[in-house]
Amino acid sequence: MTTHYETFSTKEQDVCQAFEESLRAKIATVDSPTTNPGFLSEHCTSLRNYLLQRRHLSQAYIPWVNTALCGLNHSRDTRGKEILRELIQDETPEGLPTHAEDLVADLTTLGIPLETILGTLTHPDTEETVRKQHTLIQYSPQTSFNNLRILVAVRTAGELLPGAEYGIITPLLEKLGLKKSRFYKPHWFHDRKTEGTNQQGMTHTELFSSLLKELICSEKTLDTALTTLQNAAAQRTEFINVTFARYDIKLEKI
Repeated sequence: MTTHYETFSTKEQDVCQAFEESLRAKIATVDSPTTNPGFLSEHCTSLRNYLLQRRHLSQAYIPWVNTALCGLNHSRDTRGKEILRELIQDETPEGLPTHAEDLVADLTTLGIPLETILGTLTHPDTEETVRKQHTLIQYSPQTSFNNLRILVAVRTAGELLPGAEYGIITPLLEKLGLKKSRFYKPHWFHDRKTEGTNQQGMTHTELFSSLLKELICSEKTLDTALTTLQNAAAQRTEFINVTFARYDIKLEKI
């Protein structure tokens, strides 16, 4: 008999596949890849725009997970908090460059000037995506299954979909000259879902699996998990659609 978690996991795979197909459709519209130095500084404006706005989402990751961490109800079971603390700590490894630095390093390798990377404004659509992501993890003790909703939101929007996203983006960026990625390729491998595939390893997505198997144990908890999964995927898909549709890069005036 299929468990409630297995039903959720299957639906998760379907949602992830639909998200990947949406991104591939956008990537297919990008100009033909070239390894010419500085290519992204002058061409592939939709891809460059996406990468620069996607960086703003990455910048919002730590405060977002911190908010989720504080919103988990206190209980004897602290595993959810431990998972989120681990995610935060991984972003700023002791004695090593932060993930934010790694991301900037990859973008400069692709030929985008540092002035453009650091000076590009957060587009209102990107700000709206950040706002919507916060609604996914909004603390709501009066509603049922507050902890489950928050954990599924972080797993989906913070780990599962980025892993799928970078799995599609990384090969393209390698064709553009990013031979030794410090950010995109490592995140592809440590964020992606391996459960139910022939891939192995305890990724960030899989950190949640054991706990979610216990939490998704009834029709009501399954409904909560699926609703959160679908809402998170819809938000990230919308971000991709609107970001690839824009070609204007606005720099912050200093």
